[in-house]
Amino acid sequence: MDLSLSIKFEFENDTPYSPTYFFTGSFKPSSFTNASNIVFIEVTQIWKAKYNKDLTKDLTIAKVTEGGNIQTEITYAPMVPSTANNGFGSQNDFYYSNNDELYPNAVVKELPTSNLVSQLKITGGGFTKKQDFKYYGLILNSHGYGYFGFKKMGRSSFYTDAEPERIWSVIETNPKFLGKPVKEWTYRGDSHDLFHTSPTVDSNNTNLLSLTEYTYNNGIELPAPIINQKTIKKLFPTQVVSKDFITGVKSTANTTYHEFFNPLVVTENNGVRNKTTSYSYFNNPAGVEKDYIIGRVTQKNESITAYGDTRTSEEKYTYTNNLLTQKQTKAHNTDYITENMLHDEVGNITQKSVSAPGVSTRVNKYEYDTTKRFITKQTDPDNFTTQFEHNSIGQVTKSIDYLGAVTQNTYNNWGKLIQTTVTGD
Repeated sequence: MDLSLSIKFEFENDTPYSPTYFFTGSFKPSSFTNASNIVFIEVTQIWKAKYNKDLTKDLTIAKVTEGGNIQTEITYAPMVPSTANNGFGSQNDFYYSNNDELYPNAVVKELPTSNLVSQLKITGGGFTKKQDFKYYGLILNSHGYGYFGFKKMGRSSFYTDAEPERIWSVIETNPKFLGKPVKEWTYRGDSHDLFHTSPTVDSNNTNLLSLTEYTYNNGIELPAPIINQKTIKKLFPTQVVSKDFITGVKSTANTTYHEFFNPLVVTENNGVRNKTTSYSYFNNPAGVEKDYIIGRVTQKNESITAYGDTRTSEEKYTYTNNLLTQKQTKAHNTDYITENMLHDEVGNITQKSVSAPGVSTRVNKYEYDTTKRFITKQTDPDNFTTQFEHNSIGQVTKSIDYLGAVTQNTYNNWGKLIQTTVTGD
């Protein structure tokens, strides 16, 4: 039974009256976890009820079947560590933590009623492969931010019973930066020292494969939010350091931002190549409705220096009525290649012309259906046309090229292409 009754009280009452019912308890699905959580009164009796069915299991996806025979089974486990480390668990557990946070942050030691994905198992074509997951340190902030998420999350590569070696991908976050990632790395094997102890670019471990470190706002840690004050805390990476431990190549990217927090200059250095990318923007913070514009790119310049040689490139953008109408592209010491665009009343491109000094202009034209969502006809620079038909989600179901060849596409219920048939010349 899904509901069992455990306590009954009766009271004497000689005065007849109509039956009265009173219910109390938690009726949220998350509360229906085998807890005695319902009490109700029936005339002279008080009843205590226990809901035996765990409805949280009905709210989670257990299996996904694709293509008729490819099945993905999802296994969940409660967020409960082992008894090691005073009940915080060990690095070999599915979930564990340490009591290493200070107020206003707190580590959630366990949540027995919360289930986390522990494994994916994909079966199809006579083969089975698995993927495992690990979690460390769920952080809760008591100054209004709520949950920052896990301090570390790990995901293994897919493996089989015959070839069990795994490569783990780990993301580490920092509550001081509102739960944003501060490191990402990969390592091989099941010795989880590299999960528990965060590596650095100077680490010397043969199992470490790659590492990326993020620095935010030049390392400035934001204070806790001020109650009743509408402030927005802006965090953005100012430096990203990556290292490939297989090749030994280390790359550093530094970014500066303008007042509206769009990148102005990005410099990248991997020890051999120096690359600088700069951006120009159009901003109109005083604009109203469609005239309010922040961060519209008007120009992009790149400069790459390697082995004593420098190459540059440039892109320019022109807008009319908030639509891109011209793009100019220029490589090192070359002329501009210019693209001009025309649009219909809803902003679709109806014509695109490409021109450059010394060559003839090439024009492509486009026609759309009555909903203005999908292209029904395309005319190329040689005046050859191709016609298209679509389904309701925009996938091409049929096309006819200028030679009369017909291509028909069939999709499954997941929108994946399962068959293509070509007929005609």
